[in-house]
Amino acid sequence: MVEYKLYTKSNCSPCASLKVRLHLLGLENFYTECDTHDSVHRNALIDMGFKTVPVLVKLDMSYIDGLPFPLNSIAGNDVQDGELEDFFKEMYDE
Repeated sequence: MVEYKLYTKSNCSPCASLKVRLHLLGLENFYTECDTHDSVHRNALIDMGFKTVPVLVKLDMSYIDGLPFPLNSIAGNDVQDGELEDFFKEMYDE
């Protein structure tokens, strides 16, 4: 099973901007937002090798050892709209 997670934090301009762009593209229902203020989300992000937000991650939740396995990610806010749409392409096809 694949899940999409958007790691953000409060009072983060790039995070807010990316969320607005995802909303305008009609993609707001395809991901779960994870606030890195919560240590569980912050630690998960660090474990994946990221130190800044926003980060959009596509996770395989059925990985063998029971832990989520990152399949793809987009870090930062300077990504083109087409790249965001392509990131969620699998969701469009369902």
